[in-house]
Amino acid sequence: MGSVSVHFVLGLLLHGCFLQLSVLGNIELETEHKLSYRFVAGEDGECNFKVRAASDVRIEFSADHAQTKPVLEILIGGANNTKSQIQSVVGELVEQPTPALLSANEFRGFWIHWNDQAVTVGKEGSKKSIMTYEVDNSLPMKVVSVGTNGDISGSWIIETLTTQPPTTTQT
Repeated sequence: MGSVSVHFVLGLLLHGCFLQLSVLGNIELETEHKLSYRFVAGEDGECNFKVRAASDVRIEFSADHAQTKPVLEILIGGANNTKSQIQSVVGELVEQPTPALLSANEFRGFWIHWNDQAVTVGKEGSKKSIMTYEVDNSLPMKVVSVGTNGDISGSWIIETLTTQPPTTTQT
């Protein structure tokens, strides 16, 4: 993996500053109707998470924090929890039927692996992927955002792989 630790990044719009801290332990988030939480990942990476949502869980990869349009987007449990897809900024799409993959009542675990060749998504406890997207290695994927679509809210537990103590930086 390209990064030794995973960082959680929260933009503080009210104060016009940016707070970044390394997190020891899991990150727990609540998302409502938008992609609003971000964390930094290495150039090659892995993300293990659990989510409780009825449908429409979104994970976006961007080149940097300032980028407003993602270079790659993953949708899990789209179309009323019937399908999942990976789509790039150039419009290429991988789509798979995934009926009842998510739950509004219980956490469901997933993993995402990515490098300069592919992005792969799978269910916790299984090495078999749900879907794989071959990546154009010119697409830089360094910042990961999570959220939910439409009227859907989600509860997230994002596993961090860091063994370093927390630090805080403010600019």
